[in-house]
Amino acid sequence: MAFSPDGKSIVSGSDDKTLKVWEDPVVSAERRREDLAKVGLTNALLQEYQEGKRCSFWFIRAAQLRDFSGTTPPRMQELRRNHPDWLEQRKISFADGYAGFYVSDTLVISHCWEDPTQPDGKGVQFAAIKKHLVDNKAIKWVWFDFWSMPQGMDKTEVEDVEFTTMLPNINLLYLFCSVLILLDGSYMSRFWTQFEAFLSFRKVTPNGLDPTPLSERRDAVICIHNANPKYDPPKLRDMWGDKTAEQAYAILEKPDVKVTNQKDKDMQLPKLKKLNEFAKSAVADVAIAALPPAPPHARTCQCL
Repeated sequence: MAFSPDGKSIVSGSDDKTLKVWEDPVVSAERRREDLAKVGLTNALLQEYQEGKRCSFWFIRAAQLRDFSGTTPPRMQELRRNHPDWLEQRKISFADGYAGFYVSDTLVISHCWEDPTQPDGKGVQFAAIKKHLVDNKAIKWVWFDFWSMPQGMDKTEVEDVEFTTMLPNINLLYLFCSVLILLDGSYMSRFWTQFEAFLSFRKVTPNGLDPTPLSERRDAVICIHNANPKYDPPKLRDMWGDKTAEQAYAILEKPDVKVTNQKDKDMQLPKLKKLNEFAKSAVADVAIAALPPAPPHARTCQCL
């Protein structure tokens, strides 16, 4: 057993020749706070984001993607280390999304991963994204999971906290931002992509999740790889355009809807089942918050 020079940690050894570092709980808590602060988080925010009405996400500046000449950008950890100016943390809230604040300048990508470690190895997806950005100059921020969330088994403890905080709140992105669907031959067999398509085709109203009227659609569909531009986009819209949350649940829970990590499906399905009621409740909260305060005489009553 040995103490660190500052006296705040202890290193112990065991018979199996392994070492373990024991840290003062007070020091450990302070270090966690410092690490969270580096990525724009606090313990209070983590608690708040569990409610599902707001969450902070990392976006890529669209201007950087328009100018990028490589095959495809690297994962978030490399962007954060080598291109920190590409990233911007923004809070996405149900209230502001319902008010339509994100549709014009924020783009979210729905796509399949082509490999467990790299979703776009040959850059086909990025080429489609870049063309869309060049054609739509109003877009300022882009969310693409590989660039916007820490990836891989080598995530640090705080990166893992970031990831597990953002993942349950992804529905905020697909419900309220513009969405670019990169439709390939496997898109309609995957859990995440179908879930994202369902959300992208919805409009939040006081009734909950309604189909989005044609004039208010937030999505664009680009076919890549073996997808058929004539048949596959209408098939996708027919599949998800008018489904209720309950119907979506019944489809997505089936075993032929594949997911790489079963825990993702186990986490999102119960949330989906309650999403319509959650949306109605959240809209009601927004309406109450927008009411002017009652005059003083209406708030108090003195009985004689």
